[in-house]
Amino acid sequence: MKRLFIFSFFLSSLFLSVSNVSAATVSVLSGSSINSAIQSAQSGDTVQVNAGVYKEQVDISKPVTLVGSGAVWIDGDCSKRYGIQIIASNVTIRGIGVKKTHEQGIIVRNTSSSNITIEGNTVQDFNCQDGGDNFAAGVASWYGGSNIKVINNTITRRVEISGNQAGKGNGIWFKSNNENPSGGGHTISGNTITGGYDGIGGEEEGSDRGSFDKNTTIENNTIKDCWDDGIQVEGGDVNITVKNNRIEGCGIGIAFAANKIGPLNIENNTIQGDTGKRGVHGQLACYKLGRGGNGTTYLTANDCRIPGTSNGGNGFAQTNKGLSPIVSRKNVLVVSRYVMEFSDSPPAGSSFDEDCMYTSDTGRFIKWGGKRYSNFNEFKSGTSLEGNGVYSQNCSSSAVSPTNQPNIPTTTQPPLPTKITTTPTPAPTPTPTQSATQNTATESKKVQPKNWFENTFGNFILWFQSLFGSRK
Repeated sequence: MKRLFIFSFFLSSLFLSVSNVSAATVSVLSGSSINSAIQSAQSGDTVQVNAGVYKEQVDISKPVTLVGSGAVWIDGDCSKRYGIQIIASNVTIRGIGVKKTHEQGIIVRNTSSSNITIEGNTVQDFNCQDGGDNFAAGVASWYGGSNIKVINNTITRRVEISGNQAGKGNGIWFKSNNENPSGGGHTISGNTITGGYDGIGGEEEGSDRGSFDKNTTIENNTIKDCWDDGIQVEGGDVNITVKNNRIEGCGIGIAFAANKIGPLNIENNTIQGDTGKRGVHGQLACYKLGRGGNGTTYLTANDCRIPGTSNGGNGFAQTNKGLSPIVSRKNVLVVSRYVMEFSDSPPAGSSFDEDCMYTSDTGRFIKWGGKRYSNFNEFKSGTSLEGNGVYSQNCSSSAVSPTNQPNIPTTTQPPLPTKITTTPTPAPTPTPTQSATQNTATESKKVQPKNWFENTFGNFILWFQSLFGSRK
């Protein structure tokens, strides 16, 4: 009986050991098909794509890792709808270049597609025919599932194709609603986004489970020259955090019209407006709000600056009737139009204090509930707000002390995590360098050494044999 137990234990160990080495690497060489390699791969395998240009739409319907080695481009040639379409869970895309797609560069589809990582890729020239809408994005989730990570990617609307950076198609776009909630838990971090409509945005704006749904962090991104919102967080906004981002040259810095449930935390962001780069509707402001909602938005230690002489840009701009509660602390608002332009008065639960503010427009300071306040003291006495606030152009005397100054992020893209051994950056016109013998192969699987069984289990087998031999 004891021998039977030991033999059963041996078989179980053998099974577990074999299963642990079952994951393989499928290699794709220039001139072959990425889709063919994915079809031959097993769940959990890595598909390694070698340098070259691949003119195909890549469809991933199983849990695999797709990784680029060298200058890899998936080229949609302005005829393929997507560059990469993901319709499975537990998928990772890393170190791949995607360009010239009719709609999205990389898209996640179906609420069953969860635990997706899109990391260290280069996406450019999406929505190459300037059609469609905001969903024709660099990276998109169309009713995708939960726990989607979009990390350290470079997304540029126009590189090889002529045209303005500002235009249709978001840099990153998420769609979710009450009928098809994603489940949230997303991370959007360390991306560099140039151009597009919204840098980072989503739909449905009026849905409690819209856009990023819930429990999502948007941080350390650099966003430039977008046509509307740098970052749009509109919908339920349940435990959404927007922090340490830098936004330059967009029509709106951060939009939260509306925050329906909250809480929404906006902290340590830097917004730099440009009067020469207004939005699609001529808008220019650091924050857009309106459309009601009951969610509280907490704005803390953000830095908003729109230079100019007059009639430039607002700090806060209400664009639709109805406001949700706002708690503002230690923010810098140095603008060239209204510091705050509210047609309504913020509702109960709102609080403004310890902010530093200034406008270069002598005819405009604050409009609150439709009433104009011409200067800082008049506003304080009329609203009993900003008791510890400061009116200053350079904010050197602001109540925002040096230890509490906004943590202004740099424009340098954060490094990839240390677990990544290579960080390939696709060149605009990669030149494959494979030898003639490499090009004759289409794909190959890494196999274990010939004597892998003996090397792995040799000592175990000797012990097992000696055990039984001693009982002859």
